[in-house]
Amino acid sequence: MTHARYIQGILIMVCLVIGTSVFATSFFVSKPHFLLGDVQALFSSVSVDQQRELIKQNEDLKNELYAQQHMIVPHEGQVVDAKVFSLYPFNTKNRLFLDKGSDANLAVGNAVLFSDRVLIGQVVSVTKNTAEAATIFDGGLTIPVRIGSSEVNGLLQGGVSPRITLIDKTKKVQTGDIIVSASKDMPYGLTIGTVRESHEDSLGAFLEATIDTPYTINDLRTIKVRIDK
Repeated sequence: MTHARYIQGILIMVCLVIGTSVFATSFFVSKPHFLLGDVQALFSSVSVDQQRELIKQNEDLKNELYAQQHMIVPHEGQVVDAKVFSLYPFNTKNRLFLDKGSDANLAVGNAVLFSDRVLIGQVVSVTKNTAEAATIFDGGLTIPVRIGSSEVNGLLQGGVSPRITLIDKTKKVQTGDIIVSASKDMPYGLTIGTVRESHEDSLGAFLEATIDTPYTINDLRTIKVRIDK
């Protein structure tokens, strides 16, 4: 069995676990007479944190498979875990404030990650013990990207509803296509999200696409920072 097929097998298993968990909570709970006790017993051991970890593993496996298919060299270097400060009750999505700084070797430009291979944003300022990161929901963040198996060029434009702009109209972009980083200022091939839908821009000159991400900013408690560019 090739490494790529092994990854595909693991990916399918992870997807089945996540899908079954979601199905059970949405379908069986609404039907209390359909073996509800057995279902609850089966999934009571799967905590929210464990479900998040499964999602992270799923996304990383998909990215690893994409990297194998497109001959992307694995990233090397140190990854630092950091806690995300709470800004409650404010619903701020554009910036994250982290409890690690220059003492942990963080620097401006470092990639901020949801998991080992999923990009959230980029460090924009650092103090001795803290750092600030602009997320893809920040209007000031732009990142060159590539889309799908054909590696179509685009430009991530951050914002409340981040989108991929400047996509050549002659290229084919489909719902579900993976979007990866292609900026020279960060590791190549990190997952940003997937295409939700695509349409012509307001001038009709290019296509643009909206994005689905595997995380919700306000649910983040711990992230990763890759301290090499």
